[in-house]
Amino acid sequence: HFSERCTANPNFALRLLQKGGQLPLMTFFVLSGFVIGLRHVHRSESFGSYARSRFMRIYPVYLFSLFAAVAVVMLAQQTAVPANAPAFWRDQVLKIQSDGGIRTFLGNVFMLQGPKWFPNEGCFAPYGGTSPLWSLSFEWWFYMAFWLLKTKLKLPVARNLVYGWAIVSTVGLCFYPCQPFVWSAAFSVWWAGVELAIQYEKEKSLSLAKQLPTALTLGAQFVLLLVGGYVLHRWRHIDSHTVLNVYDWIFCALSVFIAALLFSKSFARPFPKTTKIVRRLGADSYAIYAVHYVLFNVVAILAHSHLIVWLSLATVGTYLLADFMEHHVHPAGVRLIKSFWKSA
Repeated sequence: HFSERCTANPNFALRLLQKGGQLPLMTFFVLSGFVIGLRHVHRSESFGSYARSRFMRIYPVYLFSLFAAVAVVMLAQQTAVPANAPAFWRDQVLKIQSDGGIRTFLGNVFMLQGPKWFPNEGCFAPYGGTSPLWSLSFEWWFYMAFWLLKTKLKLPVARNLVYGWAIVSTVGLCFYPCQPFVWSAAFSVWWAGVELAIQYEKEKSLSLAKQLPTALTLGAQFVLLLVGGYVLHRWRHIDSHTVLNVYDWIFCALSVFIAALLFSKSFARPFPKTTKIVRRLGADSYAIYAVHYVLFNVVAILAHSHLIVWLSLATVGTYLLADFMEHHVHPAGVRLIKSFWKSA
């Protein structure tokens, strides 16, 4: 995201860096499924209790970011774009302005936003140009689907349903790119983390033999999207952009999954000198993800030159703000929501 803001015409190295952004995102999906699987897969809990715990983790920081984005949109709307402004800068400001309506805001509040490259069929654009926040929408509905599946079905049945529908959705995506198909294709990535958690909790180790259904599903999605993207690109009957983006996801997810199997024993080894730093950064990582693009958008509006300098300062500011949010804003938000629920 830093590199996207630096130039409208990235060189090969920057394009590779931007493409590599899919890898940490898919890592996050797999890790999220793993953590939720460890905590909740065998726990008996009501939907209200489960949804509240997820709401408390996601929404305080998320709402802070959304309302900060409102301020950024207001700033963008007050910014006159000069006629001779560079096209790259002008397009960024206009994008922030165009995605700042009340309807888009409400769609984001209810987690109905989709990726910025999506044709917006069945979803809203991320509010105020905060494009990374689409993944929180997917994450939220992964949580809800997980509770439904693990409480209403036996785990083997739930696994077969998730993976079977992922294959169907992947095929459907090649013919009709829409939000349900994209979400379902990505849900198999998240569920891969759940499968890893189930085996790890039981055996304290991971093996390909036990994870074969997951590997085969991700592999099948990879092949289907590769073939589908090639066919669509060659004959151009349907736009292949969405298909190729999801192909990138599955390729990265498959890489993360294989790495987890290969290096699972190494992950268990303690590293005392880095543990405190990793724990601190791990706790702050969600807030960093939620707020960084808001600050980058401020730079996009105000900085007409020396972009790299301003973006570097914004990067440092992102960590400081995220650390404050995680350790002060988030606990305060949780206390406020709990007191509201008790009074209600």
